[in-house]
Amino acid sequence: MFSVWTLLALVFALIACLVGIGIITDRKGTGTWTDNAVTYTLSLAIYCTSWTYYGGIGSAAKSGFFFTATYLGPTLALIAGYPFIRRLIQLKHRLRVSSLADLLSIRYGKSAGIGALIAVMALVGIIPYIALQLKAIVSTAALVSGHEPTAPAVTIGFGSGIAVLMILVTIFLGMSELDSTRRHRGLIAMLSIESILKLLALSIAGAFVTYFLGGGMGKLLDLAPAILPREALLGRAGSPQIIQWLSHLLLAGSAILFLPRQFHVAVVENSTEKHLRTACWLLPLYLLLINIFVFPVAVAGLALGLSPSSADNFLLLLPLSEGHDLITLMVFLGGFLAASAMVTMETVTISTMVVNYLAFPLIRRIRPLAFLSRHLLECRWLVASCVVALGYFYMITVGNTYALVAMGTISFAAVIQFAPVTIGAVYWRKANRTGAYLGLIGGFVMWSFTMFLPAFEKSGWLDLAYVSQGLFGLGWLKPESLLGLDGLDPVTHGTFWSLLVNVGLFVSGSIWFPAKTKNEEHAEFLFELPGAGLATYAPQAALEIDRQEKEKEIVRLFSEYFNLSEATLLASECLQKTIGSDERITILQLAALHEEVERTLSGAVGPVTAHSALKNSLVVTTAEERILSGAYADILANMKLSPTDIKRKVDFFREREALLAAQAVELRKKLAERDRENAAQNVELRETNEKLHLSLDQLQETQKRLVESSKFKALGEMSAGLAHEINSPLAMIHLLSAQAKELMEDPVADRAALVEMLGTIETTALRIGRIIQGLRTFSREASGDPLETALLSGIIASTLDFCQDFFKNDGISLTVEFPNPALAQELHLSCRPTQIS
Repeated sequence: MFSVWTLLALVFALIACLVGIGIITDRKGTGTWTDNAVTYTLSLAIYCTSWTYYGGIGSAAKSGFFFTATYLGPTLALIAGYPFIRRLIQLKHRLRVSSLADLLSIRYGKSAGIGALIAVMALVGIIPYIALQLKAIVSTAALVSGHEPTAPAVTIGFGSGIAVLMILVTIFLGMSELDSTRRHRGLIAMLSIESILKLLALSIAGAFVTYFLGGGMGKLLDLAPAILPREALLGRAGSPQIIQWLSHLLLAGSAILFLPRQFHVAVVENSTEKHLRTACWLLPLYLLLINIFVFPVAVAGLALGLSPSSADNFLLLLPLSEGHDLITLMVFLGGFLAASAMVTMETVTISTMVVNYLAFPLIRRIRPLAFLSRHLLECRWLVASCVVALGYFYMITVGNTYALVAMGTISFAAVIQFAPVTIGAVYWRKANRTGAYLGLIGGFVMWSFTMFLPAFEKSGWLDLAYVSQGLFGLGWLKPESLLGLDGLDPVTHGTFWSLLVNVGLFVSGSIWFPAKTKNEEHAEFLFELPGAGLATYAPQAALEIDRQEKEKEIVRLFSEYFNLSEATLLASECLQKTIGSDERITILQLAALHEEVERTLSGAVGPVTAHSALKNSLVVTTAEERILSGAYADILANMKLSPTDIKRKVDFFREREALLAAQAVELRKKLAERDRENAAQNVELRETNEKLHLSLDQLQETQKRLVESSKFKALGEMSAGLAHEINSPLAMIHLLSAQAKELMEDPVADRAALVEMLGTIETTALRIGRIIQGLRTFSREASGDPLETALLSGIIASTLDFCQDFFKNDGISLTVEFPNPALAQELHLSCRPTQIS
């Protein structure tokens, strides 16, 4: 068991880490890990709230495989609805919308009423759903800490702390800037990590229950037929199971897109259409993984004796009953993340719609509140706080009643009311504002009559006689058996009637009450030519406008919603994007400037308010509007095209532009890849060159050693040969000298033999002299001694003195005479010192 305050501290620490990661990611901007398809898909996984995290097991325990509709619906919606979602993303990029209310209000004549109606419907349908998430957090905290669910320490202490935490996270990551069209990378980062953590928590706990407590997957599947009623494998007994299952399939499929939070992450936060292709297979895989252990855990809980009424908490009760506190804590934190992700994202989207379409129109109409127009960001903070506070108040007031327990499917039925008018807005040209009003109001009223109010009556919170007796006491007007349609569960029954009324009024209203002005119609939404593009098709109009005057008007307009420095900066950016540094503005450039100003302002106050504000400003005067209309007319006349041809050509060029942009992205990726390959090749080449240089140095060193070794070997061999060549004649000279000495001592010796012997000695000595002279020559050439200058007469004199010593005993005298003695003293020779000696 864990105390309530320990759980609260752990929750705050976990959220603090996630918020820190989100803030760091947000500050890095573009190019972060949030700009990829996997992160985009994980953000879509906030569809799996605590209602599905815990409720899927409860549904499986009560009705078998009926829970699969909640996850199969989104899978089919992504696959079948891929072209529709892709079209919504394209419109988002073009129109800079931040919510479904923005998109539909622009489509239906830039109607603030349409946006306000959608904001009200979303608020009514989602507040109870937020309360359901807070209830899941509080009730599981009570279970883990050992308290009663209604204990003040849990509902007031822990619950209020969680509500405050949700408000702070929403403000820090979802409302840090006024521009609601800017991507919230930090928030998406946090949502993605939460999706991973809740999948890990559910998978680990599910595997633990299945294999360690339940005896294995096979054993539990064998027990299922004996534990679950046969008729519960698809739906509740006594009801048309197939129809009920299909209705839940339809609700789940619509919820993946039309829930405000899902529309925001799927459309508004999308950075490229390519990510949607990945999400179409990766999100179904995620939903499959998160449901692998749902059915086994449900069977294990029933097999181990737990009550079916507590099936929603099987994932907590089973490890808790076995004393595995760590796994219990992990399950609790995973469920908390599943709930907190929904509350945070839902609060961001609802608050933006409420401020733009409900609060801000009141601010403009009530003069004492006019000062709040410059504090719209703070207004969003206040509304976000109120949204979470209302959810918390709803949770405490309604309690654990039918109105809260059934609110998951009831909220799904509320948001499906947006589907007909949205699909008609994209694909049906005749759809108009009147039809949209009638369809939304009719569907919302029928949803409230058949589902929402009866849920409160069943909970005892309201006393509504019409639920049991029928409206005005008429039995055929009972909300759960309208017109005598019995046999359907309340959700299927209410969904059928609300959609029938919605679609019927939408179609009939659009047909019977055609729009009277072109601004209400699909033509403006899809076929209007943007001013920036027209400037390339026509010559510049003669009228030119002073840049400074227009800049002052734009700054004045922006100053109504921003402080002066921000207004000046935004005005300068708009001018720079559309006209550059030109001092004069042409009439067609003014059209592009008008569009850019409206796009910038719509990010802060919504597209409808921005359109109305620009219409009442002097950014484009009445005279300029007339000239601009004439320029448009001239362009269309010169082009000689019908509206259908114009639409086709514009669509062609837009598709081509999108294709070129995609090709540019691919080219940049290929160039980056080529740069990486070249860099890798350059590194490899440098390494190879270094290896070659090293090998060359080693080779040169080896060669040097070999050369030196060869020199030493050659010198050794030469020395041995020289020793042999010199030793042989020296031995002969020694022998002959000994014999000559004996002959000279013998008085009767033959004189001729002595002369012959001395001649042999002389020849041998000359041979030795030649060898020595060769060695001296080799030594001089190898040593490289420098040449020196010597006097020729001195060399001759020293030579004569040396030779004289050999012949002085025989009385022989050697002389050298020069024809010119003076010349002998001047002659010099260039020779090496060894030669002189």
